[in-house]
Amino acid sequence: MPITFRVAPATKIIQTRATGIVNLQDLVRHLQVKERQRILAYPEVFDTRGAQFDLSIIDIGRLVDEVRRAMSSTTPGPVAVVTNSNFIRGLARAYASLTINDNPSFEIFDDVEEARSWITRAATASTPGPLSESSQQKSSKAPPATSAP
Repeated sequence: MPITFRVAPATKIIQTRATGIVNLQDLVRHLQVKERQRILAYPEVFDTRGAQFDLSIIDIGRLVDEVRRAMSSTTPGPVAVVTNSNFIRGLARAYASLTINDNPSFEIFDDVEEARSWITRAATASTPGPLSESSQQKSSKAPPATSAP
């Protein structure tokens, strides 16, 4: 299975690992499993290092629709995506831009320890929210996304 996860009992933080080739169906299955286990609102560190995503921008739109359906009666928890792939970073940015009003606590990191530190702070904050733009740039270690001409 390309996506596996475990929940830390003490913190209720989901540690997710993607390996191999991951497609839209894999991500939807992951969402459905979390929905069945009633853990959609838990904070999640989603480690994609070592995975290849077979997704298009159209697939990202479909994923957003699935997430909105699943989260219709639940407030989403913060999500920290860890990647060493510019392609996955671009997909994550596209997803983040489409869901900014649904879950502003979505960040992209290069380093798993930085992601875990941020998710712990976001999970324990009374009202987790996005980091400032300068903090986002520092944590993602990449320039901000720009609009295509």
